[in-house]
Amino acid sequence: MMYMKLVTEGIKHHLSATYQSAGDSLTLCGCVVTRPHSWKQIRSLEGDECEQCASLAFSGSAAIPERASAPR
Repeated sequence: MMYMKLVTEGIKHHLSATYQSAGDSLTLCGCVVTRPHSWKQIRSLEGDECEQCASLAFSGSAAIPERASAPR
């Protein structure tokens, strides 16, 4: 699975589902990002991510919140 990583300098590096990184984004740990920021796609952890997001992301236990689910 791939995720989007918030990479704006001076901001905690949260992770989001790849299709959630535009506009208001809900991170894996439940934070809501409401301002435009820089994101990049990642396939593995880089070591500077939010601890909660990191523990959920690649452990196979990341639950994508209902409002973040892909359109059907």
